[in-house]
Amino acid sequence: MAKKSKIWMGELLVGAIVVVSFLVEVYLYSLYTSTASSIFFTLILPILFAAVVIAGSLYGERTLINTIVGIAAVITFIVGSGSLYAYFSTEGGVFFGGVITVAVSIGLFVCILLREIYYRMGRQRESEVSSEVGNP
Repeated sequence: MAKKSKIWMGELLVGAIVVVSFLVEVYLYSLYTSTASSIFFTLILPILFAAVVIAGSLYGERTLINTIVGIAAVITFIVGSGSLYAYFSTEGGVFFGGVITVAVSIGLFVCILLREIYYRMGRQRESEVSSEVGNP
């Protein structure tokens, strides 16, 4: 398996972990509690996810779709870092930064899935064209 495929599979795995952990948090109704697991799942994990995607985008080839995914990752990283800072710098009140961070990271996950579908469709078309050229 090529290094690029391993990196993209890692991005998909981390993104799936973010989405599943958010759904578990919502299902267990502990999203707005001040537990360490809630902070990890709604703030720190999306930031790490964005960092992995940024590294993958810098390592991968320079295409329009990789640039879009990289920009979405940078936005996710900035929103997540700002939310983490706001969480620890404010006192009391209702905190919606975790929800916004997870929503942006789910959008990043959708971008990664669309990129993967785009590349798989491209590889499928290439194989169909090469088989048609080989068998006239």
